[in-house]
Amino acid sequence: MAQAVIGPDSRESRSPSDAETPTPDAAEALLRELAGPLLSAWAAPPGLSPGGSGAAGADYRLTEARYRTLLEQIPAVTFMASLEHGLQEVYVSPQIESLLGYTQREWLENPVLWYERLHPDDKDRWNAEFARTVAAGERFHSVYRFVARDGRVVSILGDIKIGRDEVGRPLFIQGVGFDITELKQAEEALRQRTIELDLANQELEAFSYSVTHDLRTPLRSLEAFSHLLVQDYGDKLDPTGRHYLELVRRSASRMAQMIDDFLSLYRIGRKTLDRAWVDLSAMARAVVDELRTAEPDRVVDVRIEPTPPAYVDPDLFRIALSNLLGNAWKFTGKRPRARIEFGQTVRGGERVYFVRDDGAGFDMAYVDRLFAPFERLHGSDDFPGSGIGLATIRRVVERHGGRVFAEGAVDRGATFYFTVGGS
Repeated sequence: MAQAVIGPDSRESRSPSDAETPTPDAAEALLRELAGPLLSAWAAPPGLSPGGSGAAGADYRLTEARYRTLLEQIPAVTFMASLEHGLQEVYVSPQIESLLGYTQREWLENPVLWYERLHPDDKDRWNAEFARTVAAGERFHSVYRFVARDGRVVSILGDIKIGRDEVGRPLFIQGVGFDITELKQAEEALRQRTIELDLANQELEAFSYSVTHDLRTPLRSLEAFSHLLVQDYGDKLDPTGRHYLELVRRSASRMAQMIDDFLSLYRIGRKTLDRAWVDLSAMARAVVDELRTAEPDRVVDVRIEPTPPAYVDPDLFRIALSNLLGNAWKFTGKRPRARIEFGQTVRGGERVYFVRDDGAGFDMAYVDRLFAPFERLHGSDDFPGSGIGLATIRRVVERHGGRVFAEGAVDRGATFYFTVGGS
């Protein structure tokens, strides 16, 4: 088998200056000899009609025109090169000019132009990959960068097939090149964005550590010493002083709870999903049992419908349902006999789960604020809490590819809906 031809030099180790530039007639002859009628029709100069002037000639010219139109209108560069005297272009489609800024004539008159415009950092890889292609007979399919006339770097996906003679000697290549510069730029932008997100996550990790250690420690001291003040010196304070001290204790306790809730929300966003088929109705019943145990004197009519299993992370959805049903339990606390429902419905062909109650409700004018962290539509004196529960629910649902939304009216209850992607 002949030696593989790599780069612009021939098998006789010609330098680029010694390479022979094929004349149009020679190039056409080589195309017709090696590639057959189809490629010949594509590369034939206008007016060439081997069929003569009769009907056969007219048919040939029509076929030639059709194939040439097809070839020169596709959004890619097609080319053919001889391997007889080094890798020399004998045909390239006119799209090459808009892609790299060189005309067909310039491309064909300089047999090594393609190698000169190949990005310097890609030449060694080209040599190695093309050598393997010639030796093994594999189809060449790879991405390379070329430097255009105006200095732009253009990424081209090349698909090349090698033509061989009857004994397997490589004679020519034919192929197509697609401009994927925008795709590569998008990939690079995505890579940079990924790096930025990784850095942001590292900063969040550092912030989480700071919150856990640097903020909680002084809060614990504040709570402890304020408790000692009340215990040891409470009788020396007048009612106003004791009231102020109690406010300090309550604020410190609330701040500590907010930090715990924030860290919980952060961990939910970082946890790896471990999905399984889960009976959400059974999970809801377990949550309600815990709520009844904590407040056995409450009179609450709870109705839980059977629902099909959902493909979710059991731990995360236990947190979500605990918050949803816990909110319903809390905001019905002023009803002498409350009602809470869990079930499912269908909206727009989509299965939607819901938790409904007849409690305090909310003003729909503020519905967009419901799921933001630390947003509260009710005073903490009426309904205690940190304002992180609904944000937690939203985070869990969205991590499963679902969505959450709510409907309600003041003093007429609320309904919270959620979907589960992939179930």
